[in-house]
Amino acid sequence: MKTGDKIDQGENVYKEIAQALRDEGLDVAPNLLPDQALELQVDVESGNVWVGGRLVEPPLTDAEYRLLRLLHESANKICDKYTIVEKVRGEEFLGQVDDSRIEKLVSRLRDKVEPDRSHPRHIVTVRGRGYKLVGGS
Repeated sequence: MKTGDKIDQGENVYKEIAQALRDEGLDVAPNLLPDQALELQVDVESGNVWVGGRLVEPPLTDAEYRLLRLLHESANKICDKYTIVEKVRGEEFLGQVDDSRIEKLVSRLRDKVEPDRSHPRHIVTVRGRGYKLVGGS
């Protein structure tokens, strides 16, 4: 089973749970994918992101959203810079995107999703290896 297949299955299970909760009269957005701590949520249809129950404003750019989805799909696993360029920018950019551009993209995403940028809880740097999305405490 490929990673994408696992993600699709996880999305379907969550949608079924969300529908069951709505059937019971609870207000649950239909397409949210929670991370393990349920602090950071991604609506895959609208592209909206919530942190701690608050909608992220301004909305994420396309590149920020693709990076967040990549990290979300690989939660608690390191995404190296090569994979980030390949999945976020495309293979044709592998030789054109340097470390500083990736760092800038990660920085812009942190600006929007981290409650305290000086102490990241969601997107952490693994020195010399890449980045990962971790559950908050």
